[in-house]
Amino acid sequence: MKPALAKWSAKFVEDGHYLLMEVPSALIPEESNYLLNLQYADAAKVKLIFQREFSFDHRVEN
Repeated sequence: MKPALAKWSAKFVEDGHYLLMEVPSALIPEESNYLLNLQYADAAKVKLIFQREFSFDHRVEN
């Protein structure tokens, strides 16, 4: 991780002002990933309402 990105990400967590951070997917440009900030005051209220199995495509492994 680049130092500037690491610093910005750490600030996001430490400040605790936001519940989620949307970040672009590294594998699928049209998709996003969401990072849950457990330092957010109401983070404990988040509930998982749907879950499905997911398998990575092994062709993209190192």
